[in-house]
Amino acid sequence: MTTPTFDPYEYIAIITPGAVVAAGVALLWPEARALLAVEGVSLGDLGLFLVAAFVAGHLVQGLGNLVEFALWAPFGGLPSRWLRREGRLVAPAQRIAFLERLDAVTGVEAPQALPGAAFDSLMRQAYARLAASGRTGRIDMFNRTYGLMRGLTAAFLLMAVWFLIARWPDPQYACVAIGGAVIAALRAWRFARYYTREIVVEFIGAEAARTNAGSIPVSEPTKAG
Repeated sequence: MTTPTFDPYEYIAIITPGAVVAAGVALLWPEARALLAVEGVSLGDLGLFLVAAFVAGHLVQGLGNLVEFALWAPFGGLPSRWLRREGRLVAPAQRIAFLERLDAVTGVEAPQALPGAAFDSLMRQAYARLAASGRTGRIDMFNRTYGLMRGLTAAFLLMAVWFLIARWPDPQYACVAIGGAVIAALRAWRFARYYTREIVVEFIGAEAARTNAGSIPVSEPTKAG
């Protein structure tokens, strides 16, 4: 049985967007501002803020799922689905090599002809194969950063709405929040593309290594005399 490992980044990706929302609420809600006070903060107060940020972060990530759909829908879905058609995400030769190896591993002919949801399942199978060989370090890093940026995008959008309601007709705070959402969305866009490219490169390399390892001839022992 594999011993579960603690991954602080998974909690950071939840707490950070939640902290943005908590801080934004406290900025315009005097009763909640005490949680952000620096002087005289006890461990209990800090713990309460972290719990609030953690809970809010999960709710924000739920909104992030809707943001994700809205962000990628005009482009045919997440970048991993772009591999079904030619484009600039990876080199044409890399795309062909990846699809050929995906065909060989999954037994699904012409995986690029599948609909998006079915192709997603093949991508998860490719990831699982890489995880079994311990080749997902950079892939996981890009995926976690993407998740964090997606959550921050949702958090800043939520704050923009909050600021418009609480500070109307002054749009100053809302404009700052919208700027933060745009920057976070651009970062999410960037790391989603990196994630897909890394899976393609690692999968091609892993399957090539397996093929080469299986084709190495084994020399027969020399007979004595």
